[in-house]
Amino acid sequence: MAKGVLRSVWQGVEACAGSIRRTFPHNAILYGVAIAMLGATQVFLSYYKLTVSLKAVPILLNMAGIWILLWIVVLPAIDLLHFWRNGAPRGVIFLIGRRMAARLFESDRIGNAIHAFVILIPLIIAFGALKEDIAIVHPFAWDTTFTQWDRVLGMGRMPWEILQPFLGVPAITIAINFCYDVWLLVMFIVLLWQVFSVSLQALRLQFLLSFILIWFFGGSVLAMIFSSAGPCFYDYLFPGCSHYTAQMAYLHGIGGDWLWSLTVQDDLWRTYTTGVGDIRGISAMPSMHVGIAVLLAIFGWRKSHRLGFALSAFAAIILVGSVHLAWHYAVDGLAAIVIAFACWATAGAMTRRWLEFLEGRRASRPYI
Repeated sequence: MAKGVLRSVWQGVEACAGSIRRTFPHNAILYGVAIAMLGATQVFLSYYKLTVSLKAVPILLNMAGIWILLWIVVLPAIDLLHFWRNGAPRGVIFLIGRRMAARLFESDRIGNAIHAFVILIPLIIAFGALKEDIAIVHPFAWDTTFTQWDRVLGMGRMPWEILQPFLGVPAITIAINFCYDVWLLVMFIVLLWQVFSVSLQALRLQFLLSFILIWFFGGSVLAMIFSSAGPCFYDYLFPGCSHYTAQMAYLHGIGGDWLWSLTVQDDLWRTYTTGVGDIRGISAMPSMHVGIAVLLAIFGWRKSHRLGFALSAFAAIILVGSVHLAWHYAVDGLAAIVIAFACWATAGAMTRRWLEFLEGRRASRPYI
């Protein structure tokens, strides 16, 4: 019995090692991009004598928790339902376990997943460290400019004022806030789906590359250059200015019990002013909520029309919600849309070149 278990474990280790080896060439471009970004981040942190924060670790645990939940609960439940409808065979639990293991090792799924996690975990930590240091390196300097641009965009009115007659109903605001709150969950579900995907490898590679690019250039580089706090903090930065006073009064009238965004905003500002707190990292331009949502929508259209439509509707709600909930200026969302399309196109060009390189390499060495 013990020897059989050890043999199975060793076979699993060998299968993992073989899968990692076979999938490395395909994922090598991700390693190259990640190493370049981590190197740039380290140079930046060293120049400003900043330390790498581990505050992003809970996010990683959430990401792992989502996958474990999906893997341990949802997939076996689907199998169990299938067997229940078609008559449960003997040893159904053992059979379900074998089906789960088969999925994990199907078409080098395990190798692709291990490569993706090795690449993404350090990057998420690095991006989190940079986001926390934005206001330290470059104190908020663009809020008045973005407010002026928003007024120009609204032809003399603030964008939130234009939206208020349509959205200024507590039930609608609460619904929008709910969608805004589940953004992180939606992002990680799609991300993990592609991390473990075994179909359309070119699309998987393009998505992961674009995901990395938008977080680095949008969430770190441009956020550092165009350092801004956002409308929800405008009255704190510029006491006496009333551009967003009525908007915040409306939101606080609903209350933090219904709008979790208000609680997060209060925690962010408290941490910013006192230096004590678990939630930190204020940055408005560009809106990464909008950028990631648009990136997911672009990806969705490449998978199916239904998914594309659903994720596009979600992105539209996030865009409107970013303004209505006072998280972002309207120009933050518009800039994020442009950045999302630019990152997707850049990742697509990189993916095509890399796959052409690999095909040429195989053609020149057919014995491999």
